[in-house]
Amino acid sequence: MRATARGAFLQASRLRALSAAVTVVHAVGMTTVRIAKTLALLGALTAGPAGELASDSYRCGRKLIRSGDPAAHVLARCGPPKYQDRGRETVYLEGRRQELAVERWYYQKSPRSLQRVILLHRGKVVSIEIGDR
Repeated sequence: MRATARGAFLQASRLRALSAAVTVVHAVGMTTVRIAKTLALLGALTAGPAGELASDSYRCGRKLIRSGDPAAHVLARCGPPKYQDRGRETVYLEGRRQELAVERWYYQKSPRSLQRVILLHRGKVVSIEIGDR
């Protein structure tokens, strides 16, 4: 399952869970404060682990980089990375979490923009993460 499809599936699941919670809350007759607390708790539970902030794509000028693109496309569209390193990372690949040996390429358009970390495994983009400024 591609990262985009997985993201859409997770988004739809979260919306269904929140919709069900609102229906239950109205049926029970909770107060507004309790409704807000319940929805905040459900939102936090369905959001997933805090360290998994990732995006499905990254725009280099007018070109788009996505999961599955070869490293050569990233170099052609974005140029050489500002910094790169290697290590092990847990990523979603083929619909499941796997710990892989990856190469991390760091890009930052300007000092005020967020850094993007492109994770590559065997010469292909497996994940694009949002880093620090």
